[in-house]
Amino acid sequence: MSAQQNLLRALKLIRLLKQRPGKTLRQLAQLLDCDPRHARRFLETLEAVGFFVEKEGKRPPRFFLFEDERRQQADFTEDEAELLQQALAALPPTNPILAPLRQKIFSRSTLFPMADTLLDGHKSAMVTRLHEAISNRQQVRLLRYYSAHSDTISNRLVEPHSFSADYSQLTSYEPASDQIKTFKIQRMEAVELLDTPQTHPPTEAPTDPFDWPGEPVRVSLALTRMA
Repeated sequence: MSAQQNLLRALKLIRLLKQRPGKTLRQLAQLLDCDPRHARRFLETLEAVGFFVEKEGKRPPRFFLFEDERRQQADFTEDEAELLQQALAALPPTNPILAPLRQKIFSRSTLFPMADTLLDGHKSAMVTRLHEAISNRQQVRLLRYYSAHSDTISNRLVEPHSFSADYSQLTSYEPASDQIKTFKIQRMEAVELLDTPQTHPPTEAPTDPFDWPGEPVRVSLALTRMA
């Protein structure tokens, strides 16, 4: 394994460990594309250089990065941190407040911005491949996709239809479930472009205020005057 591969995996591991809930050693190995023995060695390396790797649960334990709450100015979720990065990206690089803002937001891990920078190129390549599949109406396979809902990592065969406005989510038809679903780009390890044509070409799928696709459902609410 080359030094560059080790560095990239170590930086990616930092990013994975900052996401909650924590992940098991087997899940980390899958996402890092290595065996559990090497994943364990990466965890030990992080601890050796000063990171506090904690674990919760017993069968099997889930690992995450400990952060001292006394040093935290704010506790951002994964989606909130992503939104802040997108907002900062809109500022011109010459703006004098840009650097201080980045430093405050990511001060809890000096390697977190570096990890994002190195992984942005990979994310861009995946978006380009998905855009090609949308244009040519081809099927793709999302490799080692992490589902927070089922807490599983698997390959997903989908027919990509469209991106969200910020290219953070992909709306696709999934043949296995016969449903239109939304997939997060950051949870994809890789994208495999297939020669198989799409069976359900994209249509104007209705979305709710949270940009989730699906048919509208009528809801009746009985509220008190105070509510």
